[in-house]
Amino acid sequence: MLTRWAKSQKKMFKEPTPKQISLVQDILRDYPSLIDTEKKYDADPWVIALAVEISSSPQQTLFTIKRIVVTEEKLRGKQVRIPFVCSEKSIESIDIVELFRTEGWKF
Repeated sequence: MLTRWAKSQKKMFKEPTPKQISLVQDILRDYPSLIDTEKKYDADPWVIALAVEISSSPQQTLFTIKRIVVTEEKLRGKQVRIPFVCSEKSIESIDIVELFRTEGWKF
């Protein structure tokens, strides 16, 4: 069911750019333990690469837009997880609760 839904959302999913592919290769060279090689798919390096690519691209708006990765993983020393790699790549990462606070969402 999820696969069918994802396939119907063509505008939401884009093919990776050559720059993203290069960034993922760099990330995995520098942080191979970021992914679980037993998994068929692992999006973590792709999410980070997208944030890095967008952050390094010339901005197309009048207002500064901050690029942030939202994850439930926590920064724990030098343990290789999304927050650590984001920090190394100068990308901010926050959890879902911080996203709610930042956006002023209340439930």
